This record gives sequence, C-alpha cells and structure tokens, in this order.
Amino acid sequence: MKKPKVEQFRQTTPNKLELKKGGGCLGCFGLPFFLAGLFLLLTGVQLIPVSNAAEIPWWGWILLSCMGLVFTTVGGSLVFGRRWVTIDNASGRIWIAWGLLMPMWGKAHDLNDYGRIILSFVAGDSDTADSYLVILKSLTDAELPMLSSQDYGEAYAQALLLRDFVQLPLEDRSSEHALTTKPGDVKQELNAPVFNREIKVVSPPGTLKSDIKLNDSGVTISIPNAKYSPFYLLELLLPLCMALVFGSRVLPFFGHTGTPIQVQMGFGGFVGLFFVLMPLISVLKRYKASKGYVMVVNVDSRGITIKRRKQTKTIAAERIIAIDYGTTDTALYGVVNTRNSWGTGRSSTAYASPWMTRLQRFARAKGVIIKSKDGIFYIGTGLPDDEVVYLYALFKQSLIPC
Repeated sequence: MKKPKVEQFRQTTPNKLELKKGGGCLGCFGLPFFLAGLFLLLTGVQLIPVSNAAEIPWWGWILLSCMGLVFTTVGGSLVFGRRWVTIDNASGRIWIAWGLLMPMWGKAHDLNDYGRIILSFVAGDSDTADSYLVILKSLTDAELPMLSSQDYGEAYAQALLLRDFVQLPLEDRSSEHALTTKPGDVKQELNAPVFNREIKVVSPPGTLKSDIKLNDSGVTISIPNAKYSPFYLLELLLPLCMALVFGSRVLPFFGHTGTPIQVQMGFGGFVGLFFVLMPLISVLKRYKASKGYVMVVNVDSRGITIKRRKQTKTIAAERIIAIDYGTTDTALYGVVNTRNSWGTGRSSTAYASPWMTRLQRFARAKGVIIKSKDGIFYIGTGLPDDEVVYLYALFKQSLIPC
C-alpha cells in the first residue's frame, strides 16, 4: 500500500526552513465548487439576471445566496488553502501564509515566544486516520501547529529536524510516557532513547497469560489469543434460530402451493449455507484460533521480530526510537492530563472524577509500545497491567547490547 504524501520541512538556506502544504490536485478539485458558488452567490443577490426572475419567490433568492456561500467557502478553502510555513533563524521569525500559487496573506510569529516542540498523537475517527502532530508550544502554553503525518517515523524525523534547527527541546507525547530530548545531544540518535532510562528490575507477576522463554541472547514471548467465550456460540445460535423460525413458516407454504422440488432445494441450500454452515465455520475458526498464539515476539540486542499469523515484521535495533508501555492506569492518566493541560505530574487519581475511575476497569491496556522509524507497534494489548510492566522491562533488558 502506498504511503500518503508526507509534509516535510526543507532547509532552503542555512538560516531558513520551509514547508509547503496543500494546493495541487486539491486546488483543482475545489475550483469548480468555488466558481459554482460564485455564480450562485451573484445570482442570489441578483447581480446576474435570470429569465424567470419574476417567478422566483423571495425565499428562493435567499436559498440561492446561502447555497452560493457554502459552495464558495468550501471551494475557496481548497483553492486558496495552500499553506506556507517559513522559519527564519536569523530574524527569529515564523511566517505562516496562505494563497493559491503564491502567498497572498499570512501572519508572523516571534520564534523567541516558543519554548519547546511537542509531538503528539491525534486519534482518528470514521472519516480520518490516526495522525501525529508536531507543534510549537509557547511559554504561555499557546500552540502553533507545524505539520502532521500519519507515519510516526516521518513525524519524529521532522520533529528532530525542527528541534536541531530552532534549538528547542522536543517532547514526544505520542504515547503514555513523555520523552524529552534536547538539541545537540550526541546520544539522541534514533535508537539511543531505548537505553537512556534506568531499567528497573521487575519481578514477574504470580500468573502470566503469555509464554516467556529466556535465553542467552534475549527472550521469546508468545502472546495467546483471547480465551474462547460461550457467548461466541450466539454467532451460531441466533442465525440457526432465525432459520428454524423462518423455515417452519415457509415449508408448509411450499407444500400447499406445490412448489417444485428444485426451488425448495435451492431455498434450503441458501438457508443452510448462510444461516447454518457459514456461522458454524466462523465459530469453529474462532475456537481453533483461541488455542494458539496471536503473536510471537523475539527480542535481542539486534532488534525485535514480530510473527503474527503468516506475517513477520523485523525491526532492527538501530531503527527503534523508543520503547514505552500503556496500562489501564496510564490510559486514565492520559485522559486526565488532557483535561488538565497535561497536569503537574501528580497522581492521576487526584484529578480523576469518580465516574472515570469506575470506568477504568473496562479499559484495555495498550501493552508494550515499540516506536520505530517504521511506525508504532503494540505488543500485548489487553494483558493485565502487571504483566505489561514486566514485559516492558524484559524488552528493555534484552535490547541492551552485550
């Protein structure tokens, strides 16, 4: 699958970074809407004469004007929505402009008003994909968006470029635990954050859902599928009951009307295939899958290999940016931090409302989070919190070069 085009800063001079976004195909796509909106708007205010003007009621002109305003706004945002971001170190100025083929209007910001760079995760919805946003944050907590990308590795590389250019610390908030890096630090190569935190020795919990095998070079972790639940039988029982009820009404009808046997067999085959056989196969496949492992992970100093069903993904150690973990408690803390402007570092339960604390037991742990140039990978999603923390410690220990 082809990756979407990534917004990228380019250093055009020793003291200048530039980024261009939008325009191109989007501008061409919006042009017909913009022109149609102008036509409707001018017609609505009666600047363009129409032959049947006398037959149009007063509210018709208002409707045409409103439609023209909507089309003009949508089309104009696409046509004139090209965005330029220019960061000039020499003058200490950030210039953000919009226009068609060249900047037509814009706004200047003082670079000295900003104290850090933030890389954050923005959850998508049914219409948009998850993305990673790079922003500048001022000393008064005002935010100035720089760029966004659906690829974590690309967003992090751009954030590093911006960090070293403007000489501001970078705070990676794309997962539960923020990681701050400073410009000019030799240790801030992409794989260094994996080892730059103190590794605490964590005792294994009393019961483990995953199968862990330690060896001289690293560790192999086999994460089982979710346990088979009797509720999965409803996937078979519900369509089977529907077929029995429906069949008990249709079969007597076939007998009274003398329906040909071929039609009856065709109808019976259709019901048997879609209401019995296919649900039965689905239940059996789910039961068989529950007996195996959803993921097998090998971790050593060379990197991480993830085997999931018939797919294998290898992440070399030098491509790993950082390792984090997410539990139900850190998920709650992240929500509370968002509501309280990232809080002050105190316990999340001091800020969480009672209803949020009660809902915490329905949340799922994200598991161990692998941040790499190839993207973000989640391992052990849904495991108990204590097991997630233990796996996180194993990952950190196994990745340390011998």
